[in-house]
Amino acid sequence: MIATPCGEPLASDTQLSVYFAYRGHAITLSAQNISRLTMRCSAFFVFLASLPIISACSAFDQRLSTQLFMNLKSECELIFKSQNVSVVENFCSTEGKPILIRMNDQEIRSDWIDERTSRFLFQEGCASSDECFYELSTNEAGVRGRFSYRINMTEGEYSFEVGASGQPKVLTEKSKDSAS
Repeated sequence: MIATPCGEPLASDTQLSVYFAYRGHAITLSAQNISRLTMRCSAFFVFLASLPIISACSAFDQRLSTQLFMNLKSECELIFKSQNVSVVENFCSTEGKPILIRMNDQEIRSDWIDERTSRFLFQEGCASSDECFYELSTNEAGVRGRFSYRINMTEGEYSFEVGASGQPKVLTEKSKDSAS
């Protein structure tokens, strides 16, 4: 129900003239339409009020994910590091599994996630150290992540999961040759 400035209710068939100064157009609205607009505006303001909560949840999810940039290449290893997190890809040892993932208190040894891409990176190197990186997050089942790379004229990425047992699974994969 809409009321006049004096507090008297308007009938639903009352016509009101509203002037929009922005564009200089006058339109006529019924009290019923104004009531609907008021409800829509209220819903919009409730949505706006909830944005800080949605943003806080998004920020929380991002804190669970860590980016690891290539830190070191030795004769046998590529090491990707961030604070308290590392991925070591071993190309020389034939004993055990070639991938070691350390996140805080968790350590997982894994078979190759994408051996072809890892060997290509080991042989050719990244275009720059920040153009080859892992992005990892943990859950109770293991590690979930993404590897993004730019090696010479090839760029791509793949997403993956590595279970606590060390069994890797590539979820998505894409690559393309970039123009000179």
